[in-house]
Amino acid sequence: LIVLLALLVGGLTVGTAQDFYLPVSSTSKAAVASLHRAAERYANVHFKEGKAELDKALAEDPNLFMAHVYAVQYAPKAARPALLDKALALDAKNLTQAEKIMRGLMVKWQKDPDYQPADDMKALVAAYPNTPQALEWASLHSFHTNKDVDAGMDYAQQLARLRPNYAPNYNTMGYMYMEQK
Repeated sequence: LIVLLALLVGGLTVGTAQDFYLPVSSTSKAAVASLHRAAERYANVHFKEGKAELDKALAEDPNLFMAHVYAVQYAPKAARPALLDKALALDAKNLTQAEKIMRGLMVKWQKDPDYQPADDMKALVAAYPNTPQALEWASLHSFHTNKDVDAGMDYAQQLARLRPNYAPNYNTMGYMYMEQK
């Protein structure tokens, strides 16, 4: 009975984690686990720890496309061209729909570093309306990249309804409320 209960709780934890994140094409469980830890660290503004986990994910699977997406999104603007080249050199044949959307964004950023991804985030949320990470990225890009506080707030409120206990979202909402005065 105890073993069954432990398996059930463990399965729910893994299922919940999987439900939060966008799907990835990697088959490396270790790389994906490091990617998810990186996402959690970045979301909680622990950038150094997030980068360390991202490095682990890429060491485990250098072709983990979403890890390259994170690398580009969190890199200083001057470092992005080389990271974009590296990410876009990966084989795109077996990417998930989420990865294809983000790859399209990266192609646009390669052509225009100031490109604002409002349409890409709409596509991501349309493809994954119940995936918290899609809403989180849409909120962050709307607010920080596009400077569209209203769109950022809309995505953040959707995320709050979907995952009311996801604390990093409230931090972002707080900054948006301050921006709105």
